[in-house]
Amino acid sequence: MKYLLFKGLSVLAFVLLASGVTANDWPMWRFDAGRTASSSEELPANMHLQWTRQYNPREMVWDDPLNHDLMQYDKVFEPIAVGDVLYVGFNDQDKVVAISSTTGKELWSFYADGPVRLPLTYYNNNIYFTSDDGYLYCLSAANGKLKWKFRGGPADRKMLGNKRLISTWPARAGVVIDDNTAYFAASIWPSMGTFVYALNASNGALIWKNDGTSSDYIKQPHHAYSFAGIAPQGTMALNKDYLFIPGGRSVPGCFDRKTGEINYYYINKYNKSGGAFVCTRGDYFVNHHRDRKTYIYQCEDGKRVSPIMEEYPVLGEEMYYFAGTSITARKPEKPKKVLWSIPVDASGDLIQAGSRLYAGGENKLTAIQLNKNNKPTVVWEQEVNGTIGRLIAANGRIFAVTQDGKIMAFGAASSKRKVEIHPRKKRVKISKSADKAATNLLSSVKKEAGYALYIGIDNPKLLTAIAQKTELSIIAIDPDASKIDMLRKKFDAMGFKAGKVAFLQDTPENIDLAPYFSSLTIIENISKFNKEVISEVLKKVHAATHPFGGKIWIGGKEAELAHLLDIAKTSDLDGLRVMSSSANNILLSREGAPKGSANWTHQYGSIANTIKSDDELVKLPLGVLWFGGNSNMDVLPRHAHGPSEQIVDGKLIIQGLRSISARDVYTGRVLWKKEFETLGNFGVYYNESYVDDPLTPNYNQEHIPGANSRGTNFIVTPDFVYVAQGISCHVLDIETGELVKTIWMPNSARCAYIGISGEHLITGANFTKFSTS
Repeated sequence: MKYLLFKGLSVLAFVLLASGVTANDWPMWRFDAGRTASSSEELPANMHLQWTRQYNPREMVWDDPLNHDLMQYDKVFEPIAVGDVLYVGFNDQDKVVAISSTTGKELWSFYADGPVRLPLTYYNNNIYFTSDDGYLYCLSAANGKLKWKFRGGPADRKMLGNKRLISTWPARAGVVIDDNTAYFAASIWPSMGTFVYALNASNGALIWKNDGTSSDYIKQPHHAYSFAGIAPQGTMALNKDYLFIPGGRSVPGCFDRKTGEINYYYINKYNKSGGAFVCTRGDYFVNHHRDRKTYIYQCEDGKRVSPIMEEYPVLGEEMYYFAGTSITARKPEKPKKVLWSIPVDASGDLIQAGSRLYAGGENKLTAIQLNKNNKPTVVWEQEVNGTIGRLIAANGRIFAVTQDGKIMAFGAASSKRKVEIHPRKKRVKISKSADKAATNLLSSVKKEAGYALYIGIDNPKLLTAIAQKTELSIIAIDPDASKIDMLRKKFDAMGFKAGKVAFLQDTPENIDLAPYFSSLTIIENISKFNKEVISEVLKKVHAATHPFGGKIWIGGKEAELAHLLDIAKTSDLDGLRVMSSSANNILLSREGAPKGSANWTHQYGSIANTIKSDDELVKLPLGVLWFGGNSNMDVLPRHAHGPSEQIVDGKLIIQGLRSISARDVYTGRVLWKKEFETLGNFGVYYNESYVDDPLTPNYNQEHIPGANSRGTNFIVTPDFVYVAQGISCHVLDIETGELVKTIWMPNSARCAYIGISGEHLITGANFTKFSTS
């Protein structure tokens, strides 16, 4: 065992020297390709705060507590450090920033086409990172210039994911590099295909690709076989010939790093365990379970060798040090035996630098001296403002990241003046002419929420005004790359997050947009396109326009607008209507449902209980239209068999414990939510076995009959939602969720059944009594 560990260290030292870093750098997440969080650098005996840089707190991509626990990869900033520079990615501004580690000042920034959610990697004077836009990027570490990028998915098709227009195959398997080979993966949905790559780190040339594991016929949880595979989310790790790919909410898959062939992936064997965290050293790897607790597994065969351990570990040369509210030490081959424990708050992070451990917790940074034959000792403590979520050690300094968005630098020098840097935001100024133009445009389209396309950006002031005056999430497109780069920096400086205004360099006739998502499309100047292209542009924006009233506002010169108007009037594009036209703009609308679509208005489809949809558009093969962007915390527990969701005219109506809500079926956006004092659901769609804690398996409770025996307590029509409420039926406006009226049951009977037939509301009185024997 000692020989293997020593040998691994020798190889690691060679790799560090060959890749242009020194032993004093921290070039990857948790220091190295194994994610050990263990560096050999000895830091100064005492450390003092040098500077603090304040950014906005991170907003995690997944919005429910279980995913917050299992997939913590964008919870805090994840800096790396080489020389006198920190490098850090931003998930809200789609960028990578270089920061001077001596002053805290920003040196350069680079903007991607999507959120940067996973940690960066430094190798051979380059910075590598993945993005939700589906690419692996390689930048010059010196100036942030793009050297090359590589697309992970089969195409550049866009879709809505977690409230952003991103790649259909987002790259959420963080890059790891060794021996001039960069490993990453794209796609998080096996049904859409997953793609694992090894690339030449110098030029991005393909070494191998594995695109076949998503359709393996494997045993799933609950012991059912199906075609599936790993869903890569989290930062990859390397050890010997093993490549470990986190499976998001499952145990990691182990691949052969030389060939890309899968060694094992035990999604069923270790059901309901695993997460996006994985680290490895020697003969073992460690994977997240729940609530930051971890299991230890053997690398060779994936066999679990430990009971649930403490929180995330530091993998030392011969010892594993586990974090938490106290620190414990264990031998990896004897994980049950605690060699020592020390009551130090390491609940935020724990790292090793030389002969010391450094622990971050609530308002405190602690240094612990490791003594070879004795229990370790605390040698100093530093009070900090905030809860530490990440620590790194590099070039004589410690950098601490807090959960509220601060990056702090500690060094040997003591200074009374501790520099604090807060990003300066330029004041958003809207000229009178831009304000008037935006007001007139918005009053005509009557769209102030949802997603919007803005095509051609010759008037950034108008775009700024529309963004400032609405709740729209805007995707702005222009073919000029230099203009896009300038606007990204300008809008970032004004404080607009990329989720509010995102910029893409492309042309509307070429970009592969998600269908149905845009509530409002604005084309500044159609006259920039020749007549042959205008027809293609109209087809593209129509396909991306939201049914049931999505608007397309088009400006330009009279001749091109007249040509466009002729096309629109004679077009067979589904639901396209001309709302108004003038010498300088045209307003179009996509009215009604997509041709061939249908509603689902009762528990079993219709009042006839056919369990059959009349929709003609839903055909194989199916793909993901959108994901994320709305919480499942206000939905009934799935094991309780609550009423099925119902859909009418693009609105999905779904029930929670004490709420009814409406979601947009084309984007997932929450339209409204109506709270009730009670819906009479207890004992019907959930019972006392329900535990309101997503981190326990009991969260989804025991199986109970639910709607299978009781039926539904709500139905929908194009105008209203009808909800059974004791001895009455509440009628809600389907557009707003507001109570319109209350219909009382005759003789104060309980409303046990509701249905709509034509113009009639049909109710049933009282419930069937079931035998309890």
